[in-house]
Amino acid sequence: MKISTLTLVSLIFLTCNYSKKEYSFSEYSIEDCLGKSKAFKLPSGWIKTKSSNVSYHGFVELIQYPDSSYVMILCAHQTEISPDFNIAKGLNSRSEKINGTTIIYNDVPGKRKAEFDFAFEAMK
Repeated sequence: MKISTLTLVSLIFLTCNYSKKEYSFSEYSIEDCLGKSKAFKLPSGWIKTKSSNVSYHGFVELIQYPDSSYVMILCAHQTEISPDFNIAKGLNSRSEKINGTTIIYNDVPGKRKAEFDFAFEAMK
């Protein structure tokens, strides 16, 4: 009886460890609207970034991934950006205001949602 219980507990423990996902993050640095350096931990693997001015109010950084998901970092005083919600396509979006900066992820497939959520929670 003890051996079978021990075996069962061991199998449950091993199964939990193998199902636990490890995510890889890289630091992404910007200079905010006030000229201060800010760093964000984002899911690794982005393929290109683009920075655009938003009138005279600030800028938006676009960080794109191979699966078409992206992160936007908005630093602007009088500008708001809302993500396109593509729930019908099985894609996920989230918008957060973190330390005065709006950060959005969009078009994230369900299998990567937890990874992006983990990064956003770590930024708070």
